[in-house]
Amino acid sequence: MNADRYLDRLGLARADVAPPDHEALRTLQAAHVRTVPFENIAITGDPEGNGAEGVTLDRRYVVDVGVAVPTIRQPLPLDGTLREDEAGVAWRVVESDRPDADYCAQFRNPGGDWQNRYVFRDRPVTLDFFRASCEFLAAAPESPFTSDPFATIATPSGHRKLEPGTLTVIENGETRERPVDPREWHDVLEREFGISLSV
Repeated sequence: MNADRYLDRLGLARADVAPPDHEALRTLQAAHVRTVPFENIAITGDPEGNGAEGVTLDRRYVVDVGVAVPTIRQPLPLDGTLREDEAGVAWRVVESDRPDADYCAQFRNPGGDWQNRYVFRDRPVTLDFFRASCEFLAAAPESPFTSDPFATIATPSGHRKLEPGTLTVIENGETRERPVDPREWHDVLEREFGISLSV
């Protein structure tokens, strides 16, 4: 990975993420989720690697930019400390009650109840550990990634989502939808998400 190209894509300089501390990590994660869309379009094209990464700074965090709405916009401490993001979504990591997991990342939308996002173990694994799940997500008819194409991206106070026929914009809790004609879908994908496909 070319760090300078990555930072340039995010609109950051090395000075924006130095020294390597919690604030730098928060800046990097926030820039990533606002710049790099989460989408399933790559399933039929050139797949990218993605995974949750453990980082140790002043305490232990989970940093995951590879989930859709709601998007994890900042590092989440493993000690259960509550974090609220700019979109009003609260996040926390709690101990899991499942025998196959150590922790559970949870979120709560404004006025809602806590919901589990995913569970994970606090131990290193090889990429082979993810092979079966990746194959299922990329190929199974039941997978949410093999049906209609979609793209989502975080905005400062919400997100945008493009699906066949609809562009949804949520800002400050207000939802706006507009129809998207199939002939303009690729243009909207490029304009709103920065994804250009050759058609």
